[in-house]
Amino acid sequence: MGPMGRLTSLGATCSFTEADKEILVKIVKHAQGLGISGAKGPWGKFLATVDRALPESLDPSKRPWNVLASFVETWREEKDLEIIKRVREYLNFKRTADVLESSEEWPNYPEEKLARRTRQHPLFSRDYNFPSYHEDWVRSELVRAKDLTSAPNLLALDCEMVVCEDGSIQVVRVCLIDRNLQTVIDTLVQPSKEVKEYKSHITGVTAEDLKSVTTTQKEIQYKVKRTLSPGTIIIGHSLHNDLRALHIDHRRVIDTALLFPIRNRPQVWSPSLRDLCKLLLGYDFRDDDKSHDCLEDAKIPMKIALHCIKEGLSPLTMPEEVDEAVLSKLLIHKVPKGVRFEELKLLFPRNVHFKFQEIDKDTSATSKYFSTYAVFPSKEVANKAFNQLRSPATEDITGRLQKIIHIRSRFQHRNASCISVVVRKMDNSIKCLEERKDTAEGDSNLVMETKCSEGAETAEDSNLAFAPNCSEDVGTAEALRNVMCKEVVGCKRSRSKGDIEEQSRIPPARRLKKKKLISVTNVEEGKNANRVTPDDKIASRVKVVSQKSSKKNSKKRKRSKGRKK
Repeated sequence: MGPMGRLTSLGATCSFTEADKEILVKIVKHAQGLGISGAKGPWGKFLATVDRALPESLDPSKRPWNVLASFVETWREEKDLEIIKRVREYLNFKRTADVLESSEEWPNYPEEKLARRTRQHPLFSRDYNFPSYHEDWVRSELVRAKDLTSAPNLLALDCEMVVCEDGSIQVVRVCLIDRNLQTVIDTLVQPSKEVKEYKSHITGVTAEDLKSVTTTQKEIQYKVKRTLSPGTIIIGHSLHNDLRALHIDHRRVIDTALLFPIRNRPQVWSPSLRDLCKLLLGYDFRDDDKSHDCLEDAKIPMKIALHCIKEGLSPLTMPEEVDEAVLSKLLIHKVPKGVRFEELKLLFPRNVHFKFQEIDKDTSATSKYFSTYAVFPSKEVANKAFNQLRSPATEDITGRLQKIIHIRSRFQHRNASCISVVVRKMDNSIKCLEERKDTAEGDSNLVMETKCSEGAETAEDSNLAFAPNCSEDVGTAEALRNVMCKEVVGCKRSRSKGDIEEQSRIPPARRLKKKKLISVTNVEEGKNANRVTPDDKIASRVKVVSQKSSKKNSKKRKRSKGRKK
């Protein structure tokens, strides 16, 4: 039985196995959000009767795969069973695609080589692992190698997107061109939800432009999918963002961001479309201060792919001299959605002048985080601002220095939860990294062990209270640990002027009362005084209270004696 025959029979009786734990976790989390209950109740009640190993945790990822599968199999409602059906179809599609890509002997067309090179990139499995088991997703048709009798059809895609009120991403303009650079689709699209951010300075699309637009999200999705004949290869730069926004799962792609090996960059580093255009096509197609042209952004990846088909694919060497404008930025990422830019301003001292520059595209509609640039007047100011951040510096997977910063406003309560973000430098060449490593010994910028007494002047100019011990969101902490793979220990800052002013607002009587309750006598014997323990503090409080009660009792006795006389 061939691969297709074996997988066809698998689709009819597909059952969950240990290899399906990742998708089972997604199903159960989806069920938690929808409040789905099975024959043994919702997820929490089901665990109480079936798996009591971790009674305090409802996280599906911490449970064995067979427990997750057992919960899913208890569903009885028709709408709930539809979810299982979609997931089974998704698993069959994914397994079929994996078998075809690994076992089929594809024709030796240049287009197929570029598509295979994209699939071999380390980031492909992460970026193109779409959740197409959701009901609003569609999948393109899979094709076998023997069915390709000629060079595959090429289409280039680019979308402009907006952020909706619920945090999801929707397209507002879609452009599709063929290999002759002729326009196949160029249309504006009406969002189906309330728009939170139009990002007109990036997309070039305003609310006024969409007033008379009637094309819906579902219609443009169907229109794009209809153009994808079997075997069609879609070309784009960071194409997974566009496909994710359209909710189209398409496996045959050429992603120019994952296509080229770069000699003087880390393996997972991706060049920008502008850099590729300069290196391969010999011109600059976009100004920094102008909005994007969706049609042009679709043509450039197609031109790059056609250039590689004609000239071949070879490693590139990026210019060592990084633009001054790039080095004057710091990337702030892993920022929880909902955090305002006013709060991010608290990262740096007041006397440091900078502005925010938004990232072109959000990585995922379901992402809990967003990213932005902090743009400084010069690279020297940017480096100084980075060095002043009180946290150890480590290297990310591309070799660039970054720091995890835990911050909160100085006017927040001491026990309030803090915001955790990652601030990263922009220098990225291997030459710069090697030079930095050679001089890193004894350099406090690589691992900064800042004492509480140092940098008090900087703390006074800042609105921050670095709080490494405050409670963090579990999801944020786990995500940050995945990036850093190291525990980062922050430091305490000295009291700022704002703290002193806030303390002065407390009435004197209240301060005196508080002082009496927490005061502890520490008798020094010689130079080495014993440290006060929590037990000593409790004993001191008891002593103060007992003294007060004895005074009250003596007053009562005096009054009673006076009455008797």
